[in-house]
Amino acid sequence: MDDAELLKIMNDAGCTLIGLGVEGVTGNLNSIHTKDFVFEKTDQAIRNIQDANITAKAMIMVRIPNQTRQDIINTFYYLTKMNTFIRPTLYTPYHKIDQNQVRLYDLYRYNRKKRPDDLESPVLGISNHQFDQLLESPSHYTKILNCTEEELALAENITNVKKQKVLVK
Repeated sequence: MDDAELLKIMNDAGCTLIGLGVEGVTGNLNSIHTKDFVFEKTDQAIRNIQDANITAKAMIMVRIPNQTRQDIINTFYYLTKMNTFIRPTLYTPYHKIDQNQVRLYDLYRYNRKKRPDDLESPVLGISNHQFDQLLESPSHYTKILNCTEEELALAENITNVKKQKVLVK
């Protein structure tokens, strides 16, 4: 059974939404994770899900080490153009939590939806307030981040190049 057949069965059974762990669409984020992210596979998965009349939900992470403002804009831009539901989540470095001394504060500090006030913004050009707004209203990312025409043009160029590679294969 191929993916299209399985997705049709899922749709017929009442499945209305499938979540995908996208994280981001730019390659420099992959260096900190052990799993390989392949844009082409994610792009095709989103298309297959949508072709089956199922909503694609992209779960992305923000505040990943080495993530840039442009990485975030590229990701939001691409997923918005693909008409996916976006669920941003704060990157949670669970490996930094001392398993022998877990305190309520530690859990609060690395909560996936609430940023502790003392956590500095690791992404140059995006304030903590903007991160909070992204978590609440991801569809308004261009307004929240005050995206420039140049940033959006670069995001369009990057995602178009990646899409062309997908269509050629």
